[in-house]
Amino acid sequence: PDFPTSMLCGILKLNIPQMLLGTSPVVLVSIIPQVVTGALLVMPGADSGIWKMISTAVTGGAAAFQAGATLIFSYKIMKTVEVDGTKLAEPRDEHAAVAELTRQQAAYTNK
Repeated sequence: PDFPTSMLCGILKLNIPQMLLGTSPVVLVSIIPQVVTGALLVMPGADSGIWKMISTAVTGGAAAFQAGATLIFSYKIMKTVEVDGTKLAEPRDEHAAVAELTRQQAAYTNK
């Protein structure tokens, strides 16, 4: 994953293998299409002939793939919130420290 995500996972002391597994879909959805597109755009001789057509097609395909993935992920998130929203909104024991810190910050800023 990218640097800020890695740092946050380290600060939160998350399980590294689980974190890597959870962020691995980004390789298929984002990294591979962008690398292939970039490689075709800077390839010598790619500005004319069959390679220009292939480069244009791959760029369009990568854009469509990423847009489709974004729509699918957004739909799944919305369905999860719709089905399990009330359960997800319930206070949990592991959130107590964050809730307390939020109360302290609110009291400090409202002085």
